[in-house]
Amino acid sequence: MTVSTTKQARSLPSQRLGLALIAASLLAIVAVVGTMVRYQQNLTEAQIRSQGLSLAGVLSRLSYERLTSPNTGMGPIQVVYQSQRTDEFAYATVTDRAGRPASAAASPGIVIPPAALPVTPGNVAAERITLLPGSGKPVIEFYAPLRSKGKLAGHIRLGYYQPSGMIPLAQVPLLASVAFPVFLLTPFFYLLLKREITPLKKASIELQNQIEDGRFKRLELTAAGEFGEFIQRFNIFMERAYARINELETVNDKAEVSQKMLSYKRARVEAVLQAHPDMFLVLDETGVPSIVSDKLLSLLDLSRDAVIDQRPPTWCKEAKVTEFLLRCGDTNAPGYVSATMDFTPETAPDRSIEVSAYPLFSPKDKAIVLGTLVIFRDVTGSIAVKRSQGEFVAHIAHELKTPLSVLSTYSEALQEEEGKDESFRVEAYNVIHDEVERLSGLISNLLSITQIEMGNMVIDRQRVRIGDLLQDALQNVSRSDRQNGIDFQLNLQRELPALALDKDLFRVAINNLLTNAIKYSKKEGTVVLSAELKDDSVFIRVKDTGVGIAPEDQTRIFDKFYRSEAEEVRSKPGHGLGLSLARQIIALHQGCILVDSTPGEGTEFTIVLGDKSGAILQGLSS
Repeated sequence: MTVSTTKQARSLPSQRLGLALIAASLLAIVAVVGTMVRYQQNLTEAQIRSQGLSLAGVLSRLSYERLTSPNTGMGPIQVVYQSQRTDEFAYATVTDRAGRPASAAASPGIVIPPAALPVTPGNVAAERITLLPGSGKPVIEFYAPLRSKGKLAGHIRLGYYQPSGMIPLAQVPLLASVAFPVFLLTPFFYLLLKREITPLKKASIELQNQIEDGRFKRLELTAAGEFGEFIQRFNIFMERAYARINELETVNDKAEVSQKMLSYKRARVEAVLQAHPDMFLVLDETGVPSIVSDKLLSLLDLSRDAVIDQRPPTWCKEAKVTEFLLRCGDTNAPGYVSATMDFTPETAPDRSIEVSAYPLFSPKDKAIVLGTLVIFRDVTGSIAVKRSQGEFVAHIAHELKTPLSVLSTYSEALQEEEGKDESFRVEAYNVIHDEVERLSGLISNLLSITQIEMGNMVIDRQRVRIGDLLQDALQNVSRSDRQNGIDFQLNLQRELPALALDKDLFRVAINNLLTNAIKYSKKEGTVVLSAELKDDSVFIRVKDTGVGIAPEDQTRIFDKFYRSEAEEVRSKPGHGLGLSLARQIIALHQGCILVDSTPGEGTEFTIVLGDKSGAILQGLSS
């Protein structure tokens, strides 16, 4: 920017200020002139109104005949016209009762407007606004009634031009004499204001020079009044700001030193971690690796540059590990805790690697997670133990098959023609929802069986309508196997007592018995679920027309994981866990389970819950 351009830019505010003062003075002049014109207009109207009302009142005291009598001289109306002949006076006329003019006098070119007049009491004069025919000019008309022999004979009408808002030429010198002093005040105020803002302009120029030079110094300006106080406060503010900048520069220098120390400490920590026998990876708070061990790079066949500061999906070829690292890197997730997973790397298929993640909490605030330490540990030597644990879990999964079978059946049906039926879809949605909920409950209950074997399981007894529970259980299993042609029957005694049971656990036992009955029933066989109260005990029976159980197997069928060697049994899927779980659950309720079976004809399991077991709620019927 050149010097002339800078000066021109700085003079623009001064020019705008002068123009603003001129505009303000013109507005003031217009306001004064307008006020005077309005005042003159109101004054003229008041004079016309006073004169017109009084003259109309005087003329109304004369008789109609006197005002309209013909004579060679000037009549009363002509006298009135000559006496009122001014710029404001328009016409004077006498009309009869029908409104016809009887005598009139008007200015040249004036057509008196015809108009019917109201009858006013006495000789009261009144006024109204009317328009002249042709020109349309507004006229203030004053009128009063005329009488002849005490009766209304006509009206006297006097018209005066309504004053306009135009400035009369005679008043222009007066208005100019008022406007001129007002206009002269503009340069006076301009000079006064310019004098007051001169120090401010100097301060602005000084600040601009300091900005361009990149230096700071006090504003050495002399000013009086409030602006002088402003300059003093501004200098104090700038001195404190400059001191604060120096402090921040000192802090920045210290931060650089601290950064170097942290880098040194980080190198020592990384050296210690590299010496650890396990492989490791450190993720920062954004989930990006910041430190990685050489052993892990060797295992995954990667270079350090390919891993450091790179998101896991860009370098990790193991999908499970990638997903795990992304989940662990989300340190803002609620309830963030350590996690573990296993995988077999593609580069070493004979090895099993356990991956564990540990949040790195801030030492000052345990609620803040600074990153994640991911440990990769070779667990190939202990894989046999885990494999055995997996087999146990596989046995437990047997109990999950019933709800999964229901889900499978309905999901397949939804894909077929039956799924196009709206009512069936609603039913399917409800059943699927119920079975998903039941899956969650079954998992919890199967875990509780472990507690049973450990001896620390406490059942949650509650009032249960045994008939409703049995009916619901039979409906669920019948839905899952309707395609096998099995006939399901439910026989319940009309009056069954309410039972104090752990509803969820007891449902597992009933489902296991019904599932076994369905599994080992012959095609188009029959499964009967019944219940009755007899001798203060409740007997619940599950009977089928299946392959039956050999006598030598009946004493062992309740052992965990036992399955008969018979071909009819081995051909069916299973792990020999269902009956064992059923017996343990019933034993928890101080009941017992009996078996009666004939090979080739079928089997009947009977659950007995007696009064001594505490299952029957006395006095509470279903």
